[in-house]
Amino acid sequence: YVIGLNRVPDTAGFNQWVSNFENNKVTAAQAISNFLMSQEFADRKLSNQEAVTVAYNLCLDRDPDTSGLNTMKEFLDSGAGYDYIIKAITDSTEFATVAAVYGVTKGTAVCTEPRSQNINLTRFINRMYINVLGRNCDAGGMNYWCNEILTKSKTIRQVCTAGFFGSTEFKAKQLTDVEYVELLYRTFFDRGSDNDGRSYWIGCLTLKTRTREEMPALFEDSKEFRSLKTKFGLQ
Repeated sequence: YVIGLNRVPDTAGFNQWVSNFENNKVTAAQAISNFLMSQEFADRKLSNQEAVTVAYNLCLDRDPDTSGLNTMKEFLDSGAGYDYIIKAITDSTEFATVAAVYGVTKGTAVCTEPRSQNINLTRFINRMYINVLGRNCDAGGMNYWCNEILTKSKTIRQVCTAGFFGSTEFKAKQLTDVEYVELLYRTFFDRGSDNDGRSYWIGCLTLKTRTREEMPALFEDSKEFRSLKTKFGLQ
């Protein structure tokens, strides 16, 4: 209560948690998940660095080391939820030692949010947000797209093309043909355009031999993009 919610516990809540532990209805990892995934914790509106610091103090009774802080913060910055870092920390040997000191069962945390179930996919989708929409992801959007891919409701191809480039938010940007082509190169090839390639694609748009709607799929089908997906561990 003090570390996670920054307040003293209410009597009813305190007694319920004590009862849950005494009757083996909850483990240490589950309890920590309950506190850090609560609306009350979210309402603290902590920065990612602050949230990681709280998680370390709650789980390990210490401030994070520099490496741990940077690693866990990067997970959150990339779009993962708190449940991802909770599981990462509570799966550690150090957490097992802390749980033993307090005489409670360590247990295992579960990543319930789709955005926390495949960190490489989450990083990849966050890259789409930044490149295509020019902003960081929101939790709802990230959970939606990750869930669509994880449940095979949509393919990565569908998400990258119609999902992002076909979105109302993207179309509202009203990019010029040059800007549009440059964005395709940056998004699918992770580089700027070469002169010949840029001239070809802009010519296609000018002569109307290709439409904007069909071009993302053509870039997505390239060897360069397949290589980029492989770097994220994605097929």
